[in-house]
Amino acid sequence: RLEVILGGMTRDHTDSNSESVQISHIVLDLSVNFETNRLGGHVDLNLTLLKDSNSVILDTRDLTIKRASVVETDEDLKFDLGESHNLGQSLTIRLPTNAQKSGSKTVIRISYQTSPNASAIQWLTPKQTEGKVYPYLFTQCQAIHCRSMVPIQDIPSVKFTYSASITVPAPLIALVSGLRKTQTLSDDGKTIVHTFEQPIPIPSYLLALVVGNLESRKIGPRSDVWSEPEMVDKAAWEFSETEQMIKCAEDIMGPYEWTRYDLLMLPPSFPYGGMENPCLTFVTPTLLAGDRSLAGVVAHEISHSWTGNLITNENWEDFWLNEGMTVFLERKIDFAINGGNSYDLSVIEGTNALRASIEHFGIDHEFTKLIPNLKGIDPDDAFSSVPYEKGFAFLSYLESIVGKDAFGDFLKSYVKKFKFGHIESNGWKEFFLTFFKDRTSADKLGEIDWNSWFTSPGFPPVDVSTQLNKDCINSTFDVVDLWLNNDEIPKNAKDFTKWLTKQQIVFCDRLLNLMKKSLTENDDRKAEFRKKLKLIDETIGLRKSKNCEILYRFYLMSIAVEFDSIYDDIATFLSKVGRMKYLRPLYQSLFANPKTKQLAIETFVAHRHEYHPIADKMLEKDLEISS
Repeated sequence: RLEVILGGMTRDHTDSNSESVQISHIVLDLSVNFETNRLGGHVDLNLTLLKDSNSVILDTRDLTIKRASVVETDEDLKFDLGESHNLGQSLTIRLPTNAQKSGSKTVIRISYQTSPNASAIQWLTPKQTEGKVYPYLFTQCQAIHCRSMVPIQDIPSVKFTYSASITVPAPLIALVSGLRKTQTLSDDGKTIVHTFEQPIPIPSYLLALVVGNLESRKIGPRSDVWSEPEMVDKAAWEFSETEQMIKCAEDIMGPYEWTRYDLLMLPPSFPYGGMENPCLTFVTPTLLAGDRSLAGVVAHEISHSWTGNLITNENWEDFWLNEGMTVFLERKIDFAINGGNSYDLSVIEGTNALRASIEHFGIDHEFTKLIPNLKGIDPDDAFSSVPYEKGFAFLSYLESIVGKDAFGDFLKSYVKKFKFGHIESNGWKEFFLTFFKDRTSADKLGEIDWNSWFTSPGFPPVDVSTQLNKDCINSTFDVVDLWLNNDEIPKNAKDFTKWLTKQQIVFCDRLLNLMKKSLTENDDRKAEFRKKLKLIDETIGLRKSKNCEILYRFYLMSIAVEFDSIYDDIATFLSKVGRMKYLRPLYQSLFANPKTKQLAIETFVAHRHEYHPIADKMLEKDLEISS
């Protein structure tokens, strides 16, 4: 049974019977074994019956289930694992006879262990860490990978509080997406038990665990940054503006509810820019540009503390409610702290990312819809900038209809109404229209074509970039045009190094897009563009940049124009980073060209063991390689 009915709509991605039985609280008691690369122990599930049911059905993937029992009586419970499918395997547990009626509550215990190949967990050898002495593990549960770490109702509409006890080899530190409570060294000094509590309900994808040789530095009144000792001071400097961002978000959305906002800078294999795990945001070391220019990712993850974590998309088809709203808030923070030019450049950068996603999928592809149909599809396969940037565009459009002040009031009212819960798109629409019924004219509200925004593929129905002050953007485009349309170096070319990093990024995007467009029309211009790119690089030093956003774009341009002397640098870059934002477009571009296809395959095969399982899975598909 792979579909559940929730709120009258068919939703995929879970085997659970969460419409009948729901988890309200879990207690994790796990030990970490770096010799076998397994987590082992038990989880206690507090269950509430919403309807009469004789069993609870949970999501699992590659778990070994040893026993199921009632916590209060230690009574054994019968259980059965269903057939494996592409999204996992069901676990059906017979409920005790006194807890099968609607309204009943019970607590069951499941003893289990994870697989060394659990898709949520990456195990790193000491060699793969900065310190080279201790092993390391971290998890990534979004979207549906928590089921490989815990038997759970792995669906975002089920939210629960939790506590955890994690036993690790001394002297390692464990952290989770909750508040730290105690640390207890065993009598023999070989292990440490770390305990935690998360009193605010979260969905399963926000469960998170990290274990390693970690140190922290205080960066604000409610924030520490954690990392390996070799990197922690760099991280503390880079993310020192965190509290300013939190305060700005509070001004827009209301009080921060989660007590702590700590950051964890992970090893390079972390597959995303950041992950909004409550109380402990995970971030990639690719943000360490040395000038705080990429710390805006933290503003994005802070914003999730309201949109995503406090109020969660009910299902993965409504992912824009998490990510589009978060980008919208992130850019509000950017505007308040860094001003209008920074905001405008961010919008253009996002528009370029959206264009790249639409070109990758195809303009009529289901995945380019704001609300795609993901029936039977792993949400990872649909992941792109579409819910982020198309969602942002929709919210910007709505704000232009009702006015900024009124939309700000709406956001705070939205948080008050739905915090600690979940919502789907039609419910969001209903709340929006109800809120503005007496605040905005019916004619204005009638202009909103909800169906086109929600279900039309391709680009947004309205181009919100027309709202921007384009002075900075146009001046950037002018410099690109001077480079492409003249044989000489533009007089102001070296001003590039004085620009905002976002302006440099927009410059590179513009240059890449114009080159690719021209090459589509006339492939013979590769030699000409290769010569120009070499001159640009010699003049402004793209390949020497310490900023991964600049470097990544230079590498994409080099692949497009077959700048073959750069290929070794690209392969080295791919061996050192695990962030899919960089990996997938670079590998895809190499693979698409017959001249570099083999380089893509050989580089991936040589380094795939260093990538997170999620990245490995996606790159396997991109490069058409069998497991």
